Amino acid sequence: MKNHKTWLFVLMFIAILGMTISAASAQEKILTVKNETDDYTITAVYFTAANAGTWGQERLQETQMEWIAPGKSATWLITVPGCLINLKVVSFVNTGAERLNANICKGLIWNLHG
Repeated sequence: MKNHKTWLFVLMFIAILGMTISAASAQEKILTVKNETDDYTITAVYFTAANAGTWGQERLQETQMEWIAPGKSATWLITVPGCLINLKVVSFVNTGAERLNANICKGLIWNLHG
């Protein structure tokens, strides 16, 4: 009987450890936007849950940056629910790019070329 209780304890410990690791991984959804263009400064970045239906607030201000100059990048810890997000960037000449249904759960680096 003692052996049975020991195995039960071990299995419960493994299950709790697995849930803890899963929760930590789910919280580490990191987005990096890299401006690899030669001439275009990014002046606005938007991201939302893929099913949100709207772009919501401009997010560049959260990084304490006014823009992302060519050759520079910005990084966010994503807190929107789920793994799929929609992304949008706008440049100083009002051109932009969108990436829809991007999977963020393992992190994402979005390299912008132009």
